[in-house]
Amino acid sequence: KRKEVSKDNNQTWNRRYRQYTEMIKTGSVFEIAEVFRILFRLKKVKELSFGTINIDGEDYFKDIVIHKGKIEKRKKKKSKKFRSRFGHTPLSILENIPWNCKKLIIGTGHSPALPVMKEVKKKAKKKGVELVLMSTPDAIQYINEKDTNLILHLPC
Repeated sequence: KRKEVSKDNNQTWNRRYRQYTEMIKTGSVFEIAEVFRILFRLKKVKELSFGTINIDGEDYFKDIVIHKGKIEKRKKKKSKKFRSRFGHTPLSILENIPWNCKKLIIGTGHSPALPVMKEVKKKAKKKGVELVLMSTPDAIQYINEKDTNLILHLPC
């Protein structure tokens, strides 16, 4: 049985070190690969500040989608027609949402600014995808999570 990796963001570095060492000592290729995957992805996100994120040395200033480890700009043009209803361009099902995952995390900004339309929530439920909304600073902590895609709102 695989040991669950702690998602506690307040966990001290020495506790994470002990946990990863324990996983490596099992000798399981899967456990070792999981530690490698976590450490590799942790080094990718260098800095998050209001309105920008630095991943792998590249700065992003607009909303991004992280799908299977690839980073793309969020294409929200089709959702702009709903802007007047929300006061902000919402996430709608008209966008190319990366549904092929177990969990889709939506970072709604530093303050919860990104509206998510009800249809997105219904589609997630229909597809069996766990949809989680949280602030962008909290969302980036899950960049390591397996079978998880992210949509991150950066400007506000």
